[in-house]
Amino acid sequence: MSGETIKLIEEKIEELYNSLMDKPLRVLGIFNDFFGEDKVDMQGYWSLDKFKSWMNIEPLFTYTPNNNIVSMNSNDWSMYKTRAITDLPGDQVEKVVNALTDNRVKERIGAAKFNDIFILIHFPHVRVTNEHDRFVDINHLWAKVKVMYNGTLDGGFTLNRSEYTLLHIRSHYMHSHISSIPTRDFTQFQNPCTGSGPINGTISALNRDYDEDMWNMFCLELSKYVTVESVTGRPYHYLEKLGTSDMEVGIDRFITYLSPSYYGSVLAPSKFREFVKYFINSKKLKFNYVNGSYSIGMSLIEFIVLISNEFIKWYNDQFNKEELTAKFADLKSNGILRECIIDNGKIYYDGGRNNVNSYAQYIGKKVCIFKGREITVDITDIAEVRNENKSIILNAQTALYILTTILKVLNYRYGRDKATHEGNQLGTEVRYL
Repeated sequence: MSGETIKLIEEKIEELYNSLMDKPLRVLGIFNDFFGEDKVDMQGYWSLDKFKSWMNIEPLFTYTPNNNIVSMNSNDWSMYKTRAITDLPGDQVEKVVNALTDNRVKERIGAAKFNDIFILIHFPHVRVTNEHDRFVDINHLWAKVKVMYNGTLDGGFTLNRSEYTLLHIRSHYMHSHISSIPTRDFTQFQNPCTGSGPINGTISALNRDYDEDMWNMFCLELSKYVTVESVTGRPYHYLEKLGTSDMEVGIDRFITYLSPSYYGSVLAPSKFREFVKYFINSKKLKFNYVNGSYSIGMSLIEFIVLISNEFIKWYNDQFNKEELTAKFADLKSNGILRECIIDNGKIYYDGGRNNVNSYAQYIGKKVCIFKGREITVDITDIAEVRNENKSIILNAQTALYILTTILKVLNYRYGRDKATHEGNQLGTEVRYL
C-alpha cells in the first residue's frame, strides 16, 4: 500500500472521528460555559489514536451494513468484507473511505464505540432548601450526564457524593431525592426522583433531538434541581427528619405516668422534689380550665422543651453551687436526660444501634475519576461526632410524671372532686390532654 493511500485512509478516519465527536464536544462546551471548566469533565470516549488503531484492524462488515454503501459488487464484497481497510487493494480503498461519511456507517460506529460518553459535573457546595425554608448543606455532590454521539441525552442524569457527615451517612442521605447511598459500591451513581418538575420535559426533548438551546436549559434546571427538596413532591428523605431513620420513636401525645424514670443514686428524691418546686415557681406553665377541670395549655413538644430547659438551668445552678455532684454525662448515661430529635410533634430517641467505627470503613472508597484524579469517600466528622439536629431533653416519662402530679394537685384543690380513670388513661372529666 502506497504512502499516499495510507495518508488518505488516515485523513478520512480522522474526518470520521471529528464528525462523531463534534456534537458531544459542543455539549461539553455548553456545560463548560455554564458551570465552569474546572467543574466539568467529559469521559468515556476514545482518543483519535485509539480510534485509528481500531479502524485499521476492524473488518469492513462491522461498520458497513452492505456492499451497496461501498459501491462493491457482490463478489468483491464477499471477498473483502472480512478484511480491514488497510488490507484492501488500492482500487477498493477509495470506495470504502468515501463511504465513511455515510450516515449509516456513522450510526453503526457511533452506536458501537461512541455511546459511552458522559459528562461529570462537580458541585463543591450545595444548599438544599425546602418549602419551609429549612435547609441542609451538602459538599462535593456529583452529577453524571450521558451523551450520545449524535448529541442527544441518554436517559436522564444520576447523582453521587464523595463527602458526608456522619449524620448524613447514618441516615442514608445523599440528597433528598435519592433513595440511598450505594455503600456496596460507591462508584454507582444513583437515579434521582424528578417528580413532575420542568426538567422532565427538557430531558424528554433532549432524548429525541440535539438542541443547543435545550442543553442550556438543562444546565439551568439541573443547577436548580440539586438545590431543592420538594416536600410536596414527597422526597425519599426529608431533610427535617435527618437522623430519625435509625432512632426509636418516643411519645407523641400526653400520657399519664404514675412514677418517674430516674435513678435515685444520681438524683436523690429530695433533689428531685426541689426541682419540681423550682419549676412550679417559675410560673411558665400554661393551663386550660374546661368543664370544671384544669389541663395543660401547651402542646406536648412545648411542654417537653420547657421543662427540659428549666431542668438544665436548675441543674447547672445546683452543680455550680456544688449542691449536686452528678456530672452532665452521668445524667445522660442514667437516662435522666436523653438525646433526641424532635420533628412534626414526635420525639425520636437515639437507639445507639450504629457503631461509628462501622462507617469508618467507607473512607477512601472510590467514587469516580475527575480530570484524571481519583475521587474518594470522606466522612468529615467521624473523629468527633457532632450532635447535629439533636436536642437534650428531660426523660419524657419523668417530665410527664411531674405534669401528672401537678395536675392531680391542681384539680384536687381547685377542680371537680371526681375523676374517672380507665387503666393508664385519664377519663374525660379531668382533662390532661
